[in-house]
Amino acid sequence: MSQYNNPLAQGVERRNELKKNIAKIVAQTQDASSTFNIALSALKNNNPELAIKKFEQVLKIDTSEEMQRQVKPNLAQAHLHIGQTATALREFRAALKLNQPDEVKAFIYANLGYIYTQQNFHGFAIREYRQAVKENKKDTTSLLTLAMLYENTY
Repeated sequence: MSQYNNPLAQGVERRNELKKNIAKIVAQTQDASSTFNIALSALKNNNPELAIKKFEQVLKIDTSEEMQRQVKPNLAQAHLHIGQTATALREFRAALKLNQPDEVKAFIYANLGYIYTQQNFHGFAIREYRQAVKENKKDTTSLLTLAMLYENTY
C-alpha cells in the first residue's frame, strides 16, 4: 500500500516502482545474454565444462521458453562433448519439444543420429538422420552419413 493519501503522490510512487521493475528485468536480460554468449564461446573453444555451467546459469536467470529454445540444444551439445550421452539425449529430446526452427531441428536430429551410431543402434540412427534431412534438405552431411549407414548396415 502507498504511504500517501494523495493520488498524485501515489502515481509517482507507482511510476518509480515500475521503473525499478523494468531496470531489474533489463539487468536480468543483459545478464542472461552475456552469460549465454560466454557459454557459446566456451563451447566453441572446446571448454564444454564451462559451457555447461554457464548454460545452466542462463536457465536460472531466464526461464522463458525462448531462452530454453536457444540454450537446450547447445547444452546438449556440451554434454555430448564430455561423453555424457544420456544427459545429451535427454537435453536434445527436451529441445525438440520447444518448437524449434527447421535448421535447429535438423541439427538436433543429426546429433541424435550420431549418438545412436556411436552406440551401434543403426536403425535408430537411420531414423534420426532421415528426419534431419527431412527438416533441412540442404544438410549434406546428414545425407552423406545416412547413405554410409545404409551402405554399411544393409
